[in-house]
Amino acid sequence: MPTWRDRVRKGAYISPSGSRIEFDFEDVSRETELRNTAFEFPGVEGAFVQQHKRGSQALPLRCYFSGPQCDLAATVFEEACFQKGIGRLEHPLYGTFDVVPVGQVKRNDNLVAAANQTVVEVSFWPTLRAAYPSAAGDPTGGIEDALAAYKLACASQFAERTSLGTLVDQAQLRNPIQSMAAACNDAMGATASLDLIVSQDFADALSGIVTGIDSALTDPESLGSALVDLIMLPADAVSDAVMDAVAQFTALADAIMDSIAGNPEIGLLPTVVLDDRARAVVNAYHAADLMASSCVAAAVSACATGTFESRQQATDAAQAVVDLFDTVVAWRDGAFADIYTADAGNLDTGETYQALHDSVALTAGYLVEVSFELLPQRVHIVTRRRTFLDLAGELYGKVDNDTLDRIVNENNLTGDEIVELQPGREILYYKAA
Repeated sequence: MPTWRDRVRKGAYISPSGSRIEFDFEDVSRETELRNTAFEFPGVEGAFVQQHKRGSQALPLRCYFSGPQCDLAATVFEEACFQKGIGRLEHPLYGTFDVVPVGQVKRNDNLVAAANQTVVEVSFWPTLRAAYPSAAGDPTGGIEDALAAYKLACASQFAERTSLGTLVDQAQLRNPIQSMAAACNDAMGATASLDLIVSQDFADALSGIVTGIDSALTDPESLGSALVDLIMLPADAVSDAVMDAVAQFTALADAIMDSIAGNPEIGLLPTVVLDDRARAVVNAYHAADLMASSCVAAAVSACATGTFESRQQATDAAQAVVDLFDTVVAWRDGAFADIYTADAGNLDTGETYQALHDSVALTAGYLVEVSFELLPQRVHIVTRRRTFLDLAGELYGKVDNDTLDRIVNENNLTGDEIVELQPGREILYYKAA
């Protein structure tokens, strides 16, 4: 019977231009994110874990080049990773994939101690371009159209799903909405303040919801539209701090999903059977659904209008938005199952999901395209004592003040390191392929 040795083959990467570069390897691995949601119930030990589809899969590799020409072979491989477009990875063990190199490309020239050997570390992402459409025509315009469709569908479905026909129903939804609006202010107020116009619009939207909640509750569609605007407005103030903003929207979505409103199964325990109480739990969940979903839309908007400096920043943003979308969708699926008995006639017809999915898919494809035009992030490992002036000249071909400041700031060099860098120090730098 064949063993694993029979299934291992030579590793190779085929660049977008068609060049095939073989490499040696040592150990191989892959990283796959499993998407699970844990539900905990009062008075019950442990948790119920709901399993969802698997997430993205990364293929990190340490590629070895040996012999008298190892440095040149490694350089050819590096440049192949930096080419624009989709490459093809012939993995030594896991198969052949259409891939995008992501993250840092780290190189170590250990020519003496390792007997003429150069090592290049890189991680390949086999799913992103296959799963999401490439940007064509006016990509940001397409994203804006998808977001506009999301806003309309979201407000309309909020009005259809909520039951606010009585003063009691309206009063019971007041506190959950005000609590989530306050959470939005805490999480995104500082980001909104980066732009004076956005800051004022955000303050007005927050005030309209907090102080005008009683009248807003009589018009659920307008209230739904106001809540979407409140969540999404801070995205308009984001420029180059896109990842920070996406992280903040993710944290806000997590807080909403973890709130009482975001966990209807607790309020719908068998001991709670009163109709008005059940309606209150369901109404609060639909408000939480709207706001958590709008965090995804806001992250999409920030990515579509923000700027990126490096290839890794763009691909990291694509992954973060896709992860946030998948997390919110998994949470929604579980919660809709929980409220089905109390809200059996109110099924999710999918308009909001479809518009949000379209915006995320277009954004992921757009960011992949953008990443090809950006500088790749590289890591140089210092192999001997040297000054950072000398290293700057080697890495960038110049030692002007801007270049030196960039190396110092991006690597947080200490005073001693500015005088002399020690062997083993990793230096991050950007250079056109």
